[in-house]
Amino acid sequence: MSAGVAQWWGRADLDGRPSRRLLLTGATAGLLATGLVAASVAAGLLTGHRGLGSGAATVLVVGTALSLLTMRAGHAFVLAAVGLGLALSWLGSSAGAQLVLVVRGEQRTVEITEVHVKHYESRNYSSYSCSVALLDGTPVQARAGCDATTQVGDLTPMVFDAAGVVEPTDQPLPRSPADPLVSVVGLTSAFAAAVCAAVVSARPWDPRRTRTTPRWANTPDPAAWARSAPPAPGSARRARPPEQSRPDD
Repeated sequence: MSAGVAQWWGRADLDGRPSRRLLLTGATAGLLATGLVAASVAAGLLTGHRGLGSGAATVLVVGTALSLLTMRAGHAFVLAAVGLGLALSWLGSSAGAQLVLVVRGEQRTVEITEVHVKHYESRNYSSYSCSVALLDGTPVQARAGCDATTQVGDLTPMVFDAAGVVEPTDQPLPRSPADPLVSVVGLTSAFAAAVCAAVVSARPWDPRRTRTTPRWANTPDPAAWARSAPPAPGSARRARPPEQSRPDD
């Protein structure tokens, strides 16, 4: 296997099948990394600090990638693990928030208290967002989407978390909890599989395979190479002195 191929696909010879012990090691590493990342995302979501939880998960993904590179895993598998890990860290957080709102969300009517306009002169475009408050005047710590026709005093529906942990939103939510749950489970499974594949690619599948190739492997006559090779230190024999002729008795 050339150096370039080994760098991208690891030291596995891709001939035959890996041992059960190597597969078990890869599966354990994948489940451990996935559990830590998912736990960080869930902790940030349930404590109301989604950004902090996603940031901690991103740090764990980077640490996992560095560990895989230290093991000399294939770069292709490491890149796949990093991409799926980042998707789990940030998209998984959004999917989890949608899941919470679908399960225990409550729709309430809010009132527009202020319209915010941001102009983009280079693109001749303007974006709108609105500050809102409950009908009793309590301000909501989230903005609602609006457009150029929105005015202060307009009413709009928003979905609130009954426990007050997840931020409310006025965006459309999935009708069934299965939709965001499928996204979370899919990202989690894919990240675990990528980490497992990276670990498996870091070790030769054949335990009898050596890491280096002997120099005589590319020599047409290995015996000739052995005769021409310099002797090992301390293995050279001392030259015997010439025998002296004895006088005839």
